[in-house]
Amino acid sequence: IVHSMGYKSAKLLFEEEGNRNYKIKITEVKDTSLLIGKRGNTLNSLQYLANNYGKKFTKFYFRINLDCDDYREKRKEVLEELAINMAKKSKKLSKPIKLEPMTSFERKIIHNALADIKNVKTISVGEEPHRHLIIEAY
Repeated sequence: IVHSMGYKSAKLLFEEEGNRNYKIKITEVKDTSLLIGKRGNTLNSLQYLANNYGKKFTKFYFRINLDCDDYREKRKEVLEELAINMAKKSKKLSKPIKLEPMTSFERKIIHNALADIKNVKTISVGEEPHRHLIIEAY
């Protein structure tokens, strides 16, 4: 699929992360913006396809994580910073802060980033694909 998208030079590196989790890194790509997509939407779709295709060949549970240009790690750092800033804003304004809709993976990053902070609560509300977080500091 990646080659069909016009990325003829792309290489796929397979890594075993343990516990039936695998990472496929897309490398040797010059312009990654179309491959990653807005907020990782294209990358998420490719990951979904890879997982569904792989499940045709085994009955065992496994998970494939697809990454390009270290997007996943960079996004995690951005979301953790956002979580801290929004918790501070909530405390300063004394009201809950509603975040934009996110994937379950992204919501989990924010939940985890704020889990050990006292007097901060995170709640997921809504239905997919509009499910979002509310951060409340008191």
